Amino acid sequence: MSATSQRKALSLARAHLARYPLCRVADIYKLLFQSCMGPEHAITNERAVKNWLSEEWRSIDESEEEPLYDDITINHPVFRLNLAPAKARGIPQGRVLRAFLALGEEFEKDRALLEDVWTAAAREMESGGLAIGDADGLAEFNRLVALGDFPAVRHSMEYAEAYKPAYRLVGNRL
Repeated sequence: MSATSQRKALSLARAHLARYPLCRVADIYKLLFQSCMGPEHAITNERAVKNWLSEEWRSIDESEEEPLYDDITINHPVFRLNLAPAKARGIPQGRVLRAFLALGEEFEKDRALLEDVWTAAAREMESGGLAIGDADGLAEFNRLVALGDFPAVRHSMEYAEAYKPAYRLVGNRL
């Protein structure tokens, strides 16, 4: 894999950690997973995805406190569209749904890239170059990731409680 992709991934991880200092190993992995694999893992069927978005949309308050987008691109354009500012700006829920589903259909997953950038990120965590709160659990996390053949994961409990992430992956700005 390319050193450029690794640099982009590490830069992305550092920026995410600076913005969300309570990130854990799982959150950095999830970030890189989404960058390399897109949203397909979260798309079971259109009706389920629509219901999931509708429930989450109803449960969040409109807010402009976070940016509308987080660019998590490594190779293929992908953004986290944050739902609270999307709702505040009047972006229709249906438009968010269509963009999410479209990305799921068109995204070219790259498992080899995921392995490569995750290995680089894990090395940085081990060396302290990427200072993460639970780096001592990295070896166990890596064992579970390898056993699961690089599966999708949920945000850590610390991240979920602190930041209450509510977003959908999209391939371009709406």
